[in-house]
Amino acid sequence: MKILESTPNVQPAVRACGLVALVLAVISALMPTFGILAMIPPTVVLGAIAMYGGLRGIGAGVLVMCSMDAILSPTFWANLTWTGMHYSLLDHTLTYFDLVGIIAMSALLFKPFKSGS
Repeated sequence: MKILESTPNVQPAVRACGLVALVLAVISALMPTFGILAMIPPTVVLGAIAMYGGLRGIGAGVLVMCSMDAILSPTFWANLTWTGMHYSLLDHTLTYFDLVGIIAMSALLFKPFKSGS
């Protein structure tokens, strides 16, 4: 698919961000209660850096993993709907950050390539 092609010259720092984001996404999938609050925010940031830097394949994988982690996590839904009132305001804030970050990563998937790359 043309949309998942990476730019030809991806910087090593961008590759490292993509790899770390992918590892964090897998780890958070293994911990659906704690992982969604602790692992997904840095995963979203690192995945967005990878996608913005031109590494779309790994970025799309991170996007799918983060989306599935959020959909399957009971903690995410409890914090999103405020039914889990025993959670702190920080937990609610991180949940909304996850949601906005996943939407932003979806938008980065359609970012056009730079002509000089």
